[in-house]
Amino acid sequence: MRKTITAVAGAALMVAGLAAPMAPLAAKSDNAATINKDFGCGFAVATPEGIVIAQGDSPTRVVTTSSGNVTGFCNIDVTSGSVSKAFVLKGFGCTVAGNVATDTILTVSPSGKATLRCTVRQGKL
Repeated sequence: MRKTITAVAGAALMVAGLAAPMAPLAAKSDNAATINKDFGCGFAVATPEGIVIAQGDSPTRVVTTSSGNVTGFCNIDVTSGSVSKAFVLKGFGCTVAGNVATDTILTVSPSGKATLRCTVRQGKL
């Protein structure tokens, strides 16, 4: 069963973004990925319990494969709001390195930890 987190008024609010730094780690071959680390990451989501905001810059990374797929990851702390039960949200829009991804998943726990993954697939920009 798919869980949906919505605001009390019935409209969902989800804003997420990953801003990659300008100098990626160099790929060692034509078939290798490039990796950017420790950049800003954050989101805001409306839940029945109120607005939850998380932001941070470590540990975060964006991996760009030789095929052109780009995936951003961040494990950050909730900085405002809280949830009494863990929740998972999928399929929302997320900006990764200037592109909008919809292959996405966000997990927020009652302990105040959040994990965000956003993937832009080649040909689906």
